[in-house]
Amino acid sequence: MPRDVPEIVASTERFERWLRARLGRLADEEDLVVKHRRMADNPFAFLRATYWRWCETVPDLSGAPRTLAVGDVHVENFGTWRDVEGRLVFGVNDFDEAAEMPWPHDLLRLATSALLGAEFAGVALPAAPLAATLREAYAQGIAAPCPIILDAAPVLRRRLEVVSEAARAAFWAKENALAAKPQRVEVPPAFAAALGAAFPPGATITALYRRQAGLGARGRPRFAAIASFQGGSAVREAKAMLPSAWTLLPGQGPERNRTAAAASGRYRSPDPWLVVADGIARRRLSPNNRKIEFPADEGTATTPLPLRPRVLRAMARDLGAIHAATDEAQAAIMAALEDGPHDAAWLAREAEAMAQRVRKDQRAFRRHWRAAQRENG
Repeated sequence: MPRDVPEIVASTERFERWLRARLGRLADEEDLVVKHRRMADNPFAFLRATYWRWCETVPDLSGAPRTLAVGDVHVENFGTWRDVEGRLVFGVNDFDEAAEMPWPHDLLRLATSALLGAEFAGVALPAAPLAATLREAYAQGIAAPCPIILDAAPVLRRRLEVVSEAARAAFWAKENALAAKPQRVEVPPAFAAALGAAFPPGATITALYRRQAGLGARGRPRFAAIASFQGGSAVREAKAMLPSAWTLLPGQGPERNRTAAAASGRYRSPDPWLVVADGIARRRLSPNNRKIEFPADEGTATTPLPLRPRVLRAMARDLGAIHAATDEAQAAIMAALEDGPHDAAWLAREAEAMAQRVRKDQRAFRRHWRAAQRENG
């Protein structure tokens, strides 16, 4: 890992100074308060919220072949969407932190997130079989890269295609509630323009509002709009793009954002409504354009969807296809998989080590956060 890694509170303060310098008045301080509370909750949420910290502490992978990678990959950063043909597709949900980096990075972070997610959900998930499964599926994605079209994956489709009436109702209830809240900030003109351009011709915007979602991008401005279109409602989101935290590391610059390139890679079938322009990403939101997440009610007796074996395999396979899209990366990574040091045993060992590092950082941050809460009454 890079030398001179600061302790977690100093690391957080340094990153947020950079965030504020980049965003100026657009930095969402209220969102950062929510983010800090979630970071103090549990190690899985902490991992999701602190990608910059992962970049500081990940083991040295500099000898491995490089590719355009996802960066902030975890088991809740996958979802479904409709492609230009109307087909339901499964894959990585967002590429906010995409950057060129060593190929094992994404696989290691996915494995680490699965271990911490299983711990959070109270599910048994041993590291060794998990690592073997992920690495095998990743190798399949590298060797035969293609998007995961659910029409061609009937077993996976049965798990992912049907959105319950309760989930549909929850989606609209959340967006309508956000739209109905008194807006403490006006939607900046650039975001309003991006949202205006995000709908099909003839749509009439009925609400513009601040939107809070996820963990990793908290603190960055994010807005949404509801529009009336051909007898129903439609939703679009616009959020600020910043350089990947990976490019802030010494020797990994220049600072840049690679979301558009990664999302539209050679072996993807993206949502045609996903557009990145002028530092803003806009996309469609709907019950079918959704992240695959853990259930909101903790203590469920069943394994959460993101931790089921077929879904984990699909995640790793999609990562392989994404990595294979970089020129010359496919052959280099295939050779490294065949005869390199990053085998399944390495993946299991390092995922457990990184999970332990995340737990340690999270405990330290939680102590700091709780002390601050007591001090502030």
